Amino acid sequence: MVVFAAAIASGCVQSEKTYQVSFNKKNLRKRILGPDRADQGKNLQFAISTMISPEETVLYYKKIFDYVAIKIDRGYDLVQKNTYSQTNDLFREGALDMAFISSGPYVDLMSTSGAELLAVPVVDGKVTYHSYIIVPEGSSARSIADLEGGSFAFVDPLSTTGRYYPISQVQALGRSPGEFFGRYLYSYSNTASIGLVRDGDVDGAAVNSLIFDFLAMNDPGLKSEVRIIGVSQPFGNPPIVVHASMPEELKERLREALFSMHKDPEGRRVLRNLNMQRFTGVDDSLYDSVRMLFESVDSYESNPGAGAE
Repeated sequence: MVVFAAAIASGCVQSEKTYQVSFNKKNLRKRILGPDRADQGKNLQFAISTMISPEETVLYYKKIFDYVAIKIDRGYDLVQKNTYSQTNDLFREGALDMAFISSGPYVDLMSTSGAELLAVPVVDGKVTYHSYIIVPEGSSARSIADLEGGSFAFVDPLSTTGRYYPISQVQALGRSPGEFFGRYLYSYSNTASIGLVRDGDVDGAAVNSLIFDFLAMNDPGLKSEVRIIGVSQPFGNPPIVVHASMPEELKERLREALFSMHKDPEGRRVLRNLNMQRFTGVDDSLYDSVRMLFESVDSYESNPGAGAE
């Protein structure tokens, strides 16, 4: 509750922090085998948007980069920022080589170039995910309309599932978030939003279905304490992107390492622990539904009376 109150009092503004951990060859769990390369001593700069907490991100998602680094025979630095926009800013500045980002940040990043779509995870045979609107199990709410006047947690200002979708549902009721909710905050991670709902600190939240299902897989008690009252249309899964200036040969090595993970016992283990089946290539049009959502919400916010009856 202290964190909740402080977030509201501060206007939900996060101080800018960078989490950086270096993983040179000697730090990787496996010995790297491969020919010597002229660029072997230069660490690649990898980033992961904080879809879960920074600590959980390092615990779970860095294993993908461990695997890839071994396969391409390179060390890497894992860089994390607090917000999606901060990670995108690093990409635009040329400070990142590769990142695992959510769909909203991807659409934002591609609108100003600087990145290329490399790979997308396949989960339950699909390359799409959803927004879940969640409430505490004891809540009487049956839809987002029932949360009027209550408290709500968004994930990040650039989050498709954690902000734009729930705002679109409020706008469909002819209201803005400030008019509809009694109070709202940004948690800056899906884990935090789920925790706020689970503990009864907010009346509802919108979260990434992949993260919710992943956490529920590892914590069966979650679904007995948190109830899903809304599911969005499908959106393209969070992608892995590379900087546009990366040499084509290196892009191909990264792509091959990711696309062949499911064929390797160690790769399959890493994927299974993240509830993923494999990585695949997709067309950028997979994210058109995200673009349409962003355009609709942003258009309403700039001219709120246009959509009201």
